[in-house]
Amino acid sequence: MDFETPPHDSESPIDQSRPVQPIASSRSCLTCHRRKVRCDRRNPCNHCSRNNIPCIFPSANRPRRSLLGSSLNGNDEDDAADEITSRLQKLESIVEDLRGKVPKKPNASRSAAFQQPYGRLLLDPDGKAKYLHSAFWMHINVQLEQHVDTDWLSNDPKANNHKSSNRIMIPSAASALDSSQTFIHGPLDGLNLQSLHPLPSQIPYLWHVWKTNIDPMTKCFHVPTMQKIIETIATDMSHLPPAIETLLFAIYYGAITSLDDADVLKDMGVEKQPLLKRFRFAIEQSLAKAQFLIVPEILTFQALVLFLLFLRKNGDFRHSAMLIPLAVRIAQSLGLHRDGTHLQNLSPFRTEIHRRLFWGVVVLDRRASEDIAMDPMFVSGAYDTHPPLNINDSDLLPQAAHLPTERKGFTESSFVLIRIKTLLTSEAVQKMILTAADGIRTQAEIDQLQARCNEEWQNCAAYIREHYIGADATPDIRFRCEAMMGLIMAKLRLMTQCLIPSMSEDGVTVTIRRPPSLLRVACISEMFEFNHLGTHHPSLKQFRWVFISYTRWHGSSMMLTEMLRHPWSSILERGWEAMHNVFQDSGPGELEQLAERTVMVVPFQKLYHLVTQYRKSELARLRADPEAALQLHAATVHPKGLGLFEMSFDEYIVKADKSWRQLVGLSTETSQSSPVDVEGTQSGYNKLYDVIMSSGRQDCAEDEIANGHEEPVEYDFEALSQQEMQDFYNFATV
Repeated sequence: MDFETPPHDSESPIDQSRPVQPIASSRSCLTCHRRKVRCDRRNPCNHCSRNNIPCIFPSANRPRRSLLGSSLNGNDEDDAADEITSRLQKLESIVEDLRGKVPKKPNASRSAAFQQPYGRLLLDPDGKAKYLHSAFWMHINVQLEQHVDTDWLSNDPKANNHKSSNRIMIPSAASALDSSQTFIHGPLDGLNLQSLHPLPSQIPYLWHVWKTNIDPMTKCFHVPTMQKIIETIATDMSHLPPAIETLLFAIYYGAITSLDDADVLKDMGVEKQPLLKRFRFAIEQSLAKAQFLIVPEILTFQALVLFLLFLRKNGDFRHSAMLIPLAVRIAQSLGLHRDGTHLQNLSPFRTEIHRRLFWGVVVLDRRASEDIAMDPMFVSGAYDTHPPLNINDSDLLPQAAHLPTERKGFTESSFVLIRIKTLLTSEAVQKMILTAADGIRTQAEIDQLQARCNEEWQNCAAYIREHYIGADATPDIRFRCEAMMGLIMAKLRLMTQCLIPSMSEDGVTVTIRRPPSLLRVACISEMFEFNHLGTHHPSLKQFRWVFISYTRWHGSSMMLTEMLRHPWSSILERGWEAMHNVFQDSGPGELEQLAERTVMVVPFQKLYHLVTQYRKSELARLRADPEAALQLHAATVHPKGLGLFEMSFDEYIVKADKSWRQLVGLSTETSQSSPVDVEGTQSGYNKLYDVIMSSGRQDCAEDEIANGHEEPVEYDFEALSQQEMQDFYNFATV
């Protein structure tokens, strides 16, 4: 290898023979010096010209080593000073040039969520730690710390009594599902999986349940292909390939999950919980037998994804969330994060199956991140897989040379695509908020950001109606899609809404800690009402398993936190009733898991107890002061919504207003202000359904009126109520 020629060496004969420009420097250019190749010291040098790269020479005023090692006389000192000054000037120019490229330092008054990019560590009274890396839950905990005296609460015997008879707590009918918990390390020796299959006569029934209840919401595989497999194995199940057997157990497990207890007992002759335990154990052992970690393949991975989905639906959210990273790594090892159109030797059929499976993992990853308050593993930019096509399975043929043309309107894939579209919109809105937050300085800029977010959600709803529902959809199909879109979008809007900054009380600084907002209470109420509607409406019975198990502890936590910040108006009573409706819809054991969530500084059950006492105190105060109750009712304006959905919940608003007036002792015959007729409601537009199911708490008002003269509880909320009363009047007129 050639090395740099010392500056005092003479030119070689080869260099002298070339007709080149005069020597530009006594030293090699920076590129040749770095690569340790001979430099002819022309400008540009031969090496840089040949490789078409910039040729840059170092400063010609560099002092020689002899100068640094000898005694400096006066002239040498001047030269050295000039050299240092020259270098400083060059460095200053570089700094000035780069200064405009460096991101501005965030405002020191930014919120805790922005000041703590590394998350937040919570410690419970027992010293156990919980790390949060979720802006939503950091926001919730900041609000709780500001408005809840956690020390007082922890010392309150009623709040600490986890066995107290709060109306929210419904005893669990079964313990956590039993499983081997070791299936990752391999199957149990000598286990006969054949004995864990249902009767041959029951398999077609479970497959029918799957196609009706599960497939429209998951769309993980090609139903016609699976139909042939079911028909083939119906006569002989003694030699099932491990991958097929695993997928069958996933189908059994999902089908039973989607059925009510009474239907399982009637059609299967066995109670639901023992059957779920049996099929969970079977799918775990069949996954281990198929070596899903060592020899990953599409069929076993489909079974794994479905297993994790239904594991979460059956209440074991923690186990599911901790296995999601395995699914993410397997998806990457199978290349699912790269769209099949960019990969060689992947047929159009498998390209579409890969898309369906990958986006199933993405949705699971998002839900798992919510459960454990961490960021999702699949982030934007880590994949380029396209969403599935809006097609029916009959459009997709295994032997086809090209992908089918996408349909416009409702298809068998519409429900899945609605979920994906709302998820992508949520990510876009979140990115928009976080990008714009640094530059916000005025309330007008905050309002502009809010308007842009609202526009994104409105565009999302319009896109879904045009592409995934269609103008020719039947009323029943349209209602199902609207209900599903409403539930998902209400929750995602709630989570992104927490990130929008607002002006602090001094009107100067910007903070993410939003002031009390009745709009959020109304939005959460709407989310609960969508949930309650989905669990009771006859046309949604087949999807009840989706609605009843849909995460609502985000909304519940924020609802309870916001309730402590306002006088108890009919808006809060609407939210209280809506929350209790979905609690009564919940399956056995689900509320215990909700109460034990560890991502809040105040446990859910304690927070619920605090709000219960606050509500009693507020109702007693208003009953004792009819004038204050009338003033509060007159000032109550139900916040304006976005008008995204083709259904309204005016019946719930009217019912909550009537219930509130009864609870505070006001006449229900006349009303000084109708909460339904205020600006922003959608009165009379509810054409898709005629009857909203009753809340199931009709006796609540009578029970509490009977005890209407009870003394207020001993908790002192006077100071809180006075402060929050002012906040209420500030926001009720917005």
